[in-house]
Amino acid sequence: MITSLRVARLMGGFRGGPRYDIGAASMLLAGLSELAIDLADGATGIDLNPVMVLPDGQGALVVDWVIHEA
Repeated sequence: MITSLRVARLMGGFRGGPRYDIGAASMLLAGLSELAIDLADGATGIDLNPVMVLPDGQGALVVDWVIHEA
């Protein structure tokens, strides 16, 4: 799913730039999906802003997040 985004080209080391940790970003999204399932009817939304995907092998970081209660 991440590789279908427009930003995926940049994350893969575009024009000699660094490669970013797409695997960590995928794990973050999978964890977010599990959280959404666990919250079920208890939340109307989850905001993550910003999400920083670090250089390859260094992970991904959610800087700030809010869960909107139902």
